[in-house]
Amino acid sequence: MGNVVAIGGGFDIESAHEWKLARYIYSLAKKEHPNYLFMPSGFGGYSEKYINKQFALGCEIDVLQYFGDSQAEMARKIRWADIIFMPGGNSTFPIHICKKKEIDKYLREVFEEKETVLSGKCAGAMFWFEESYNNDGPDDSFEFIKPLGLIPYCMCPHFDSPEWKPFEELASTRKLSSIAIDNGAAISFLGKKREIFNVSGKEKVYLFDAKQNYKKIDLTEDGKALAEL
Repeated sequence: MGNVVAIGGGFDIESAHEWKLARYIYSLAKKEHPNYLFMPSGFGGYSEKYINKQFALGCEIDVLQYFGDSQAEMARKIRWADIIFMPGGNSTFPIHICKKKEIDKYLREVFEEKETVLSGKCAGAMFWFEESYNNDGPDDSFEFIKPLGLIPYCMCPHFDSPEWKPFEELASTRKLSSIAIDNGAAISFLGKKREIFNVSGKEKVYLFDAKQNYKKIDLTEDGKALAEL
């Protein structure tokens, strides 16, 4: 299995915590000047402030243009990248467009064959999982969606936010085990290695283990459970 960093949300673009997170992801590429590909969420927009932050770290930057790049150019950019990042926003749009344009097959290729770091925040983190809980339904209602399926869990971001807490009861309705990530925390799947990143040591990542009747396990405290994911 390749490398995925899933961020629960809550990092302000101007904060010192965002810099800490950016440097952490940068370090995983193990290059002085990694190639960094930004995959927009929402409807094609992206943050110049975020791009500038990666440039300041020494990254070579490019942006995947869903409607401007040819199929061959999108494939080239994905294979070129050492780090691919999708920000928060609308999760259903990039899932739909990536499947429709077969971008997903190039992402799966680098996941399976290279050491590319695939990363995302909240909606962008959902993108890499088999199933996710999001609020892009009618009138911002919550629903379960089927993203790319690279990581075989159901994922919930923003777990410490009150409006996302109902997921704790809904996790037991899923066939898969679930991972719920607080704002300010991230979980990394790095080949066979697992890591938790958080900004203060207080933010949590939880597993709802389907093999143990959906027992809630604090992965920030239980290193054995984390390693066994």
